[in-house]
Amino acid sequence: MITLTDERCVPLDHPDSNAQMVQRLLLQGNAKHSRFIPLYDGAENPAAQGAALDQQFKSLPTFDAVVLGMGLDGHTASLFPGATDLPAAMDLSSDRAVTRIQPLTAPHARMSLTASRLLKTRALILHVTGDEKLRLLNEVSRGADVMHYPVGLFLAHNGPAIEVFWAP
Repeated sequence: MITLTDERCVPLDHPDSNAQMVQRLLLQGNAKHSRFIPLYDGAENPAAQGAALDQQFKSLPTFDAVVLGMGLDGHTASLFPGATDLPAAMDLSSDRAVTRIQPLTAPHARMSLTASRLLKTRALILHVTGDEKLRLLNEVSRGADVMHYPVGLFLAHNGPAIEVFWAP
């Protein structure tokens, strides 16, 4: 099974669709037989789709691996600082698996896996590129408010050890 950590609420044929990119670039050759679960399907009612996805993701087993990125604002998945519903999405005691997020600093509403669901994995990987992000990563890893830098929650969590891969 393959899924995304987050997705923009845009049609599949929109250039900003991560699902379209996965289908075009990743699900090729033998991988085309993989089960892909998109986080947004162009539903007329994203709230209803989000509720259905939440139930589906709650029933999935522990992930084998979760690969996260990090933005220059410290967001990861679509857990953006200041976004609507961020405190609920970051609540590790919550059993919610999927949430709808409205970033203040990025276009498009998003569907995102919650922090508690992302941490239900055997391997947690953070992929970071560029010197600016490396500086931010070093700053956040020394301890920072996770509501201001959501990636900090994953760096500080006692769950699966996070492996960081940095490339210039």
